[in-house]
Amino acid sequence: ETPAVCFGASEAAGLLRAYAPETWNCVRACSFDGASGGRFGAVPIVPLHDVSAREAFLVGVRPRDQEGVASRLSALGFDRVVTWYDLVDEELES
Repeated sequence: ETPAVCFGASEAAGLLRAYAPETWNCVRACSFDGASGGRFGAVPIVPLHDVSAREAFLVGVRPRDQEGVASRLSALGFDRVVTWYDLVDEELES
């Protein structure tokens, strides 16, 4: 299991935490535009500029915004950007 940073710390991230607990257990922190600290549940919120481009980014935003956020994170140089559709499907099948 690769540690990941979740982009987002609101409703969609909360749904991931609740309905995809195996995936959420890989999340070491959350980040988003303008993040400057605090916590989302048990994980810290870190500024986007503190996330290494080598880390996996789990896109934890509303379904309609996932593709755009994933594209933007990739354009910023993050190599491993993961949307959650497939992850949730995998957990529901197990």
